[in-house]
Amino acid sequence: MVGFGREQAIVFFGIFFGYGSYYFTRKSLPAVTPPILADPSAALTANQVGALGSGMALAYAAGKVVFGVVADRHSPQYVLALPLLVASVCNLLLPLTANFSVWFALWTLNGFVQGSGWGPCVRLLMKWWPPESRGAAYGLASTSQCFGAALCALVCSAVAQNYGWAAALQLAGIVGLAGTVVAFSCTGLEKASSQDGEVCGTGGGEAERGDGGSSSESKGEKAADLSVLELLGLVYADRRLWLLGFAFFCLYVVRSGISDWLSVYLVQSRMHTASFAGQCMATFEVGGAMGSFAAGLISDRVFQGRRGPVSAIFSSLLIILFPVLSMVGPRPLIIVVMFCFGVLLYGPQMLIGLQINELADSRARGTAQGACGMLAGLGSMVAGLPIGLVITSTSPEMAWTWVFSLLCAAAGITCLTLLPLWSAKARDKTD
Repeated sequence: MVGFGREQAIVFFGIFFGYGSYYFTRKSLPAVTPPILADPSAALTANQVGALGSGMALAYAAGKVVFGVVADRHSPQYVLALPLLVASVCNLLLPLTANFSVWFALWTLNGFVQGSGWGPCVRLLMKWWPPESRGAAYGLASTSQCFGAALCALVCSAVAQNYGWAAALQLAGIVGLAGTVVAFSCTGLEKASSQDGEVCGTGGGEAERGDGGSSSESKGEKAADLSVLELLGLVYADRRLWLLGFAFFCLYVVRSGISDWLSVYLVQSRMHTASFAGQCMATFEVGGAMGSFAAGLISDRVFQGRRGPVSAIFSSLLIILFPVLSMVGPRPLIIVVMFCFGVLLYGPQMLIGLQINELADSRARGTAQGACGMLAGLGSMVAGLPIGLVITSTSPEMAWTWVFSLLCAAAGITCLTLLPLWSAKARDKTD
């Protein structure tokens, strides 16, 4: 079970609300894409929307690498809060201009700082929970992204329908500012609790267990003692991290294809309302929250800390959902399919991220998360402009068939890539 002491609960709230706010400021534009495309004053085409998505994804990939190293060397309190402040300002500024170049610059900057969000959260989670309950704790924390994205889909689509898409983007900026305050206020406790080698919370984490059993770190060699090249060397020398990074790439093709384009599919191809599309995307995120927590719990209890089996099984089941979605007609069934998408996608996404941290050298976990996250960002980029080009350059009858075929292939490759890691366990259980 996931243990919570008083300080753990405060830090966890800072992680949950802070990282959820990252997603609210990241998913705001996809949530209002249908009304933007329908608004002549916005003057945005599907190709331009795809370019915004690809620009953000590429910047996100770069940000994951940069902030991954930063997260290993600096206080998670600042690394979590300050980039969120920048993301909030980007959302507030977007509606103030109609210039596409400015939009591209702001959304790309937003993508770059979004790369900071999870690294400091990982440091806090790895410190405050021991390996035997870490999967459930990590899964519960990762549901923050689902709740943030779900609330964004519901609230921003409703605000856009009633008050306009500009008001929805500005609301996202305000939510991000609130998240900045909460994250900065709550996660500062981590520094006070780790002084003099005290054990944090109710369960021993890094402070008690040596953070993964790294003998070099137990002798006093910390991440701050290593150069950037040395940190990167610890990551790129590990074949298992390459496999997980490639699996991340493929899975993020699927994830971004769903989160960025399925609302457009439901409105343009299936002729549903933007409000219903928002409900579907919120249901997708709710399913993701349940899938993240369930996957962590299953990997802890059924597979004794092995993350690979659950990730491979979930990603293989994703393949059958795309043809099912194209065939079902009634709205309740579409909502059920979207819920299943969330469960089966966010489960392996969370576990791959956790496995990266558990298999990486304890001194370079943020760097490992950043390097693999860079590949995930490149996967998101593939689901941006390229899919937009497929939609605009192919006949309406075939466009979504091609898109769904690409996403099915990416899910299948994810499963195959994870199979060699079926038996892998955390360093602090094997070293």
